[in-house]
Amino acid sequence: MYRLLTIALSVTVLSGCSTIKTLEDFNNMSSQRRAEDVCNNANAERIANEAIKQIDAERKAIKAVVVERALALYRGYRVHKSCTSKPKTKMVCSKLGSKVTCKEEEELGSIILGKKIKSCTETPVPIDPDYEERKMKEAVPRTLKLKADRALKVSDRNNKWDECIVRVKTLPVSEAHLHYMNHTRP
Repeated sequence: MYRLLTIALSVTVLSGCSTIKTLEDFNNMSSQRRAEDVCNNANAERIANEAIKQIDAERKAIKAVVVERALALYRGYRVHKSCTSKPKTKMVCSKLGSKVTCKEEEELGSIILGKKIKSCTETPVPIDPDYEERKMKEAVPRTLKLKADRALKVSDRNNKWDECIVRVKTLPVSEAHLHYMNHTRP
């Protein structure tokens, strides 16, 4: 078992390292493929993509809040959910003469093994419809700004990508490889 785990780990580590391209790999590539690898590997590309993902995540979060508010408006109330969990128990009975006594005991190892019983209660909470509608309307300008910011970042990223491709295609292979290894654009 240990040997199988060691082999699996070695294969994983080795396959992760094989993605780094050598100068020889770059010599054997077309100029287009070489340019794409350099531009994809640049830190600037990763940073731009991360900024776009953050905007997408914020838009998704705002949308979820708006949907939740709309659902509360539709129902006429909000639902507050409160959950607790306790260790799993079992009923243990013992007989002493003709008398039987039973008591609830925690199952052996229930805490260690994570065996817990989850108990939830849902409580309806009244809402102020005017407040909920106002908050939904307040979300509109923010979502429009995020949409515009995203479009601008995507456009900027794509323009820089196109510029990077053009520049890398004109570079000597060794210089392109140097940019690839340093995670930079020319």
